Amino acid sequence: MVVKGWTRCYLNIEEIGWLMYVIYLIVHLAVLECGMYWLHRATDEVKLLYRLCHAEHHVYNSKHKLSPFAAVAIDPLDGIIQALPFLSVTLLVPTHFTTHLLVFFFESVWSINIHSGIDVAGVWPIMGPSYHLVHHLRPNYNYGNCTIFLDWLCGTLGSPEFNGVSKLLCVCGPSSLPSPIVLDLLPCPIAITAGASLTTIGASPIAVAVARPHAAQTIAKTPKTQTTSPSSN
Repeated sequence: MVVKGWTRCYLNIEEIGWLMYVIYLIVHLAVLECGMYWLHRATDEVKLLYRLCHAEHHVYNSKHKLSPFAAVAIDPLDGIIQALPFLSVTLLVPTHFTTHLLVFFFESVWSINIHSGIDVAGVWPIMGPSYHLVHHLRPNYNYGNCTIFLDWLCGTLGSPEFNGVSKLLCVCGPSSLPSPIVLDLLPCPIAITAGASLTTIGASPIAVAVARPHAAQTIAKTPKTQTTSPSSN
């Protein structure tokens, strides 16, 4: 397609200049991220697509099962769907061909990285392994590829929060939470209802980042008891 001139690829940066190269590269990456977010979301939320091609990938649904090999454990149809943004972007955005190949190679490495299951705190808005682990535990969250920006914007962000060795899934985004949602990343599962704003583990608070906070609610968890107190609002 590139040889026949069916795409908007170009071979030499000098053809458009460095400024336009950088601008088009940013647009290129944004289109890829957007396309992969919505296609990934579709394969999880459209039941027919999920059954046909994506369910096999979600067999790796725990920290102990998830590994870098899960990155390539996908149905061929799922792989074709995930590759569509890489084809589409060359038809829409002027693309330096060598850079496009490097981005495609980086995507392969990145996919292995986010399936590594390494539990480390990420840097916003990077979609690190911990965020993607949340997706495999809770498939309705964290559809992003390299960033969590669209998840945050569209209300599908599940954010791992760390407190020493303890961790808690904090659901973030413009929309309210389902009520209740039971999260089992801790040894003893706890439930967070819509509008949760603060969770405490022992005496150590963990803020639950909600993009548009609703009615505040506090959930306290101690080693022996668990209490939920409604907000005064």
